Amino acid sequence: VGGYRGVGGYRGVGGYRGVGGYRGVGGYRGVGLLYADAFPVPVALFQRHVRPLQADRLAALMNGPIRAKLKVIPDFVQWGAQSEQVFGNMEGDFMKPVTGLVDRLLDAGVNVTVYNGQLDLIVDTLGQEAWVRGLSWAGLPGYLQQRWRPLYTRSRPGSTAAFYKQHQNLAFLWVLRAGHMVPADQGEMALQMLQLVTDTGH
Repeated sequence: VGGYRGVGGYRGVGGYRGVGGYRGVGGYRGVGLLYADAFPVPVALFQRHVRPLQADRLAALMNGPIRAKLKVIPDFVQWGAQSEQVFGNMEGDFMKPVTGLVDRLLDAGVNVTVYNGQLDLIVDTLGQEAWVRGLSWAGLPGYLQQRWRPLYTRSRPGSTAAFYKQHQNLAFLWVLRAGHMVPADQGEMALQMLQLVTDTGH
């Protein structure tokens, strides 16, 4: 939820051209008013949870204070969350399996960390676990024998924020109460995850 054209991603609920976006249900050019009248609860949920994420505060930050601080970004360069040109050129790469590449990275001793938001509808956790189980990496049996360990944030030490599993150079983090945009949904856990990855050399 909250991506450009999808439920956190490209072309569906919560994006510019999908349900709840500028040209879709709940938006400006779609079935907006009729849908809002018939289904007030979904529209209210969208307004509460998704609409705030569409305000591009990050673009304002990057093109404002960060640009001024760095003093090296040309005026004609504007930071944006997604480039239509890049998206179009990479469209052919979508839905192509990369498990073979992950196998080669693991075999070469490169540290690989997979992370997922529990509520991600685009890149779901069960699907992530499935492709990991399908790896041909020699260390996979040892990884599969590991148990999930709970992780906690400093602000909520009594509430599980994520689950973590690691064996040799493969790690997996399953972040709770987070969707496609883990740092936006669970910022403290995302920072802790980044520290875990960098501190352990993983």
